[in-house]
Amino acid sequence: VIAAFAIAMCSAPASAQDWRYHRLESALRDARGQYRIPGLAAAVVEDGRVVWRFTSGNLSAEALHDVASLTKTMASVLILQEIEAGRLKLTDPVPALPGVQLRQLLSHTSGPGQAFHYDNARFHLLTALLERRAGAPFPELLRQRVFRPARMTASRPSFSAAAGVLASLDDLARYAAALDTRTLLRDRSKSLMWTPARPDIPYGLGWFATSRHGEKVAWHYGLDGPSSSLIIKVPTKKISLIVLANSAHLGEEFHHPLPDLFRSRIARVFLDSSFNQFEGLLVATASAHQR
Repeated sequence: VIAAFAIAMCSAPASAQDWRYHRLESALRDARGQYRIPGLAAAVVEDGRVVWRFTSGNLSAEALHDVASLTKTMASVLILQEIEAGRLKLTDPVPALPGVQLRQLLSHTSGPGQAFHYDNARFHLLTALLERRAGAPFPELLRQRVFRPARMTASRPSFSAAAGVLASLDDLARYAAALDTRTLLRDRSKSLMWTPARPDIPYGLGWFATSRHGEKVAWHYGLDGPSSSLIIKVPTKKISLIVLANSAHLGEEFHHPLPDLFRSRIARVFLDSSFNQFEGLLVATASAHQR
């Protein structure tokens, strides 16, 4: 049974927001200006609460947004729930793809030579597989097993495991926080999900997987027409960044054969700030202002 879950979602007043994210706000404003993004919304979640929130332009924290391939992360949660329940195994064959195992489909390594190849059409095959094993339509699985326990009250489900969920910034913050507890998955399942499926590929199970400053980093981007999205998690620190944009630019930064999180200045600034890589400079600056 999935445990009940509560989270304090009220962000701090602007004057009290975490000083670590001043540089992140600057990076977001620079990106919006450079690429003429109509609207941006972002939030940092730490230890179950929003510690920083940013909106600019025509995108609010409450507005529903097409999160595109962030849907894959939620489908992966559903798959791991089925594995925890004993109804699926990562070594199970995929009926529509002879010779392909579930692990390969989740990690985008089910193509020729089992090399990494990001493939929406193949990932979509998880939809029917989940529905057969769980005994319910995919939208209902999302509502009952992801949205409800994470308290994503405004979100709208997709009919595909590959893309299509509509969610607000606030709901995605709740989702990120739920993943930092055992509300959705056991710790072992999350570790498996956020670990590269092979040392030579950048993807785990439904999530991109990399590292920064010696710590595991899980992330995913979404791109669909004029909208894009990004989620970054540092599991050991229980800290996450969500960014939504009314522009393709945010997703296009990663839309390459081998997506690299660190192409994004926004991602680099967030992670370095989260690891206090600029703490000495900031403390020195604060001390100077106090004199």
